[in-house]
Amino acid sequence: MPKKVYIYVMVMLSFLCQEAYAVSSLRIDSLMNKLDSVVADRENFSRLRESHIATLKRDLKAATDDSVRYELLGNLFDTYKPYNTDSAYYYSLQRENVARKIGNPVFVANARMNQANVLSAVGMYHEAM
Repeated sequence: MPKKVYIYVMVMLSFLCQEAYAVSSLRIDSLMNKLDSVVADRENFSRLRESHIATLKRDLKAATDDSVRYELLGNLFDTYKPYNTDSAYYYSLQRENVARKIGNPVFVANARMNQANVLSAVGMYHEAM
């Protein structure tokens, strides 16, 4: 009797494994189709990102209050950080200058943390310190 139970359990496990493989294969196919769709639409995503950046730059140019400029520079930093570290670093430097002009040590520290974030992301760990 135990041998029959063992064989039955093994057969059932093999069926379950095959079913799990089929389900995971369908899920992977679904994820690949979604990825293909996103990649195909990258032009649209780039256009939206560039439009957002242009709006932020226009608002920055029109801003007269340094606190507003500080926030807009932070938004530009956040927008550039994932894909253009040179620009993100540039805006973090500009943000530090505005923070020093405002005289807020918390703003200065935040801008310096933005710089350290970019430097560490590109492997410049010593400079990030």
